[in-house]
Amino acid sequence: AGVVTNGANEAAVEHFLGGRLSFHKIVPACRAGLEQHHFDPTPSLETLFRLDHWAREEVMRWIHS
Repeated sequence: AGVVTNGANEAAVEHFLGGRLSFHKIVPACRAGLEQHHFDPTPSLETLFRLDHWAREEVMRWIHS
């Protein structure tokens, strides 16, 4: 869950700094990713990279929905 939170947060903050997302929408954008995330207690490094990418894309989908 940590890599999902981090990836979503970095993406949301990037969009905030670019003027595409309001500050108060950062937490809901991150929460949306966490709610869709399927927790794995022992992910591989490859899975962590995949989840980071997925979380960033999930924020993009959330912003554009």
